[in-house]
Amino acid sequence: MALSVTDREIKKQIDDVLNLAKDSNHDSMITDSGTKNAIIFCNIKKISELNQMSLILDATLQGYKRTEEMDGIKISIVIDKPCCLSHALEEISEEFIQLFYEKYSELPYCREYILEGLKVKNVTHNLISVELELGT
Repeated sequence: MALSVTDREIKKQIDDVLNLAKDSNHDSMITDSGTKNAIIFCNIKKISELNQMSLILDATLQGYKRTEEMDGIKISIVIDKPCCLSHALEEISEEFIQLFYEKYSELPYCREYILEGLKVKNVTHNLISVELELGT
C-alpha cells in the first residue's frame, strides 16, 4: 500500500522524532516508575496554566566529586516548557549538573533517585510550588 504525500510527511516527522531520541544525551537522575505522579503533575500543570500561575518544581539532589559525596544542592525550576513529568525531571537534572559544575568546577557523578511522590508546598495567588519526594 503506497503512502500518500501527507502520510509520508507524517512518517518522516515521526522518524525524525525517533532518531532525535536515539541521539539524545538527556538523561534524568530521577526515575518515575509509575503513572500516578505523571497524572498528578499533568493536572497541577493544567491548573497553573488555567489560572495563569507559575509552577515551581523543587528538589534537593546530591552528586559525587570523584568518589566523595558532596552536600545536597537545592534546585528550583519554573515549569514553562516541559510538556510532561519526564521532561521536567530532565530539566531538574540538567539544572543540578550545571549548579554542581559551577560550585565544584567539574561534572558530577550523579546519584540516582526514585520519585516517590509530589508534595504541594505552597499555593499563592500567582504560583504553585511543588516538591519532589525522592528516595534512593
